[in-house]
Amino acid sequence: RKLFHFLRAIGEASQDPTIDIELAPRTALDSRPLDGDEVDECRWASRSDFTSWRYPAVWALAEAGATMTELPHVLVSHVDLDKRVVLLKGSPRTVQRVVPLTDWGAAQLERLLGTAWFAPGVPIVYGGEGATGRRSTMAGTVRRIYSQAGLDRETDVTTESVRAWLGRAMRDQGEPIERVALRLGMRSVDRTFLLVGEDWQSQEA
Repeated sequence: RKLFHFLRAIGEASQDPTIDIELAPRTALDSRPLDGDEVDECRWASRSDFTSWRYPAVWALAEAGATMTELPHVLVSHVDLDKRVVLLKGSPRTVQRVVPLTDWGAAQLERLLGTAWFAPGVPIVYGGEGATGRRSTMAGTVRRIYSQAGLDRETDVTTESVRAWLGRAMRDQGEPIERVALRLGMRSVDRTFLLVGEDWQSQEA
């Protein structure tokens, strides 16, 4: 499936014989973490066929751990490219925090902010009104990136899967769940376990 998706993307194939094959979800989770290869595919997808600079900027902030609610509130002044960090203001479900950008994400924001004029108080990825509209616009952008990356038929891939990837990567590097929760702004350790695909009830006291 990935082979034919790539061939279509570069114009070497016009059909996909796998398109009608329904695959079972990879996990029993409602939302699973992306793996490293899928994140790389989404990075490529965010810059491939889209003419808008907003797609790689949205993905860069999502990789840093921003929720769909937090994304439209990130202002130019919230990004420190020298330190490669971004301020996320929090939401009803997350707390305010300063988090590092990935190397790829920092490069996308540096390319954007270094070539276009933005006032410090301007939102980086959205300038509209209305909380519901802002959130749905960001979710739609991430879903379009998933579609371009060939992940739109993965039923356990959601807009939370990129944040879950970040948390899962931290856990795989041996970080305690409390530090993962702080990085993601989570108000509950139990919810953090669920986000990264762990059974909190099986954890040792």
